[in-house]
Amino acid sequence: MKLKDGVEVIECLDEEDPGSEGHCLRNIFRLMEVKSKYSSVNSIEDLIALIAESRYKYIHVSAHGKVSARGKFSGWWTPNGIGSRKNFTKYSFKSNAVAIVSTACMSGSEGFGKFIVNDLGAKYYIGPSRSPKFYINAAIK
Repeated sequence: MKLKDGVEVIECLDEEDPGSEGHCLRNIFRLMEVKSKYSSVNSIEDLIALIAESRYKYIHVSAHGKVSARGKFSGWWTPNGIGSRKNFTKYSFKSNAVAIVSTACMSGSEGFGKFIVNDLGAKYYIGPSRSPKFYINAAIK
């Protein structure tokens, strides 16, 4: 299957979020003439479905990171559920994406990164090891 060039931006917003990182990225991609698609989700099931169905080479997940009481990353947050490794394994799929990029806090943890590559099938995974800073986020073309 031939994948589409460009980036699919999947965003998990809370009503209290001050703005939309996903819309900002989509506008930047338009300026750069990079093909992109924007989707907003409210549940982990919808997030998983979009990752599984995406035909774009690159996926950017814009979400909050769920961090445990011990300060460990436990999954992508949505208003209706957490995208933990355990929740992902309930669904049997392989991502078609070459790379998945995440800006969720601490989502660059080694264990989650290995899960995205080894279990979900993306060739590359990029995520911050701490709280993301705007100047270290990457856009891939």
